[in-house]
Amino acid sequence: MEFELLPLPMIYAGALFFDTHHVSDILHAWTEWRSTLTAAATTSVALMQMPPLPGVPEPIAGKFTIAVRYVFAGKPDDGARWLAPLRSVAPMLKDAVGPMPSSMIGLVHSDPEDALPATEGSALLATFDAAAAQTLLNVAGPDSDSPQLMVEIRQFGGLLSQEPEIPSALCHRDAEFGLSTVAAAPPPDLPALATHAAGEREHMSPWAHGGTLPNFASSEGQAGFATSYTAPVLERLSGLAEHFDPSHVFRMGQVPMR
Repeated sequence: MEFELLPLPMIYAGALFFDTHHVSDILHAWTEWRSTLTAAATTSVALMQMPPLPGVPEPIAGKFTIAVRYVFAGKPDDGARWLAPLRSVAPMLKDAVGPMPSSMIGLVHSDPEDALPATEGSALLATFDAAAAQTLLNVAGPDSDSPQLMVEIRQFGGLLSQEPEIPSALCHRDAEFGLSTVAAAPPPDLPALATHAAGEREHMSPWAHGGTLPNFASSEGQAGFATSYTAPVLERLSGLAEHFDPSHVFRMGQVPMR
């Protein structure tokens, strides 16, 4: 495997957090704004219900909020200019966007570092328009009684959507968005939360692309993992696995098998 490293020591990145009564305005504004962005920018938006636990910032702990995540691979002044329309939509609970080393990009989503019992689900979307935004609000917004800790829409495109000169195993490059759900609870409660999340994704099926991406399908078992690939790529990966690991030394339960 070969990796091309980018000369990108600094990025302009982080998240903007808005209060409950601004959720609808921000989601609809994000839906229009994201299509105006330059290729140097990428973004996601998340409906969040963070519990009042240690490590959760006080402005967002214990309430329903919406977070706009943003990364700009260019000069900070340019990044701020592209983000300005979202900053002006409504007052912010927290503005955590600014220059940072690219090695700290994980702070944009601020995922928990410690393990916790959780269930995750994902789907790919072909598009995300105003009707999709309203549907998401209906099933996962502040008035929906959704138990999900987070429901995220992540914009794709850019270089991700372009086939490289050397063929790779990454499929579904033409999906424009990813939908992710996360819920945390004691283990006995997780199956019910997973079922609820599947229902939310079903409501978004009019905009579905089909399939998943492998980094979001790791908890869905071999059958779910296989949806990350087209049939020809899955066949090629299975052949490589059989050729280089005939004794199944490195099988982890989700390697595609014939």
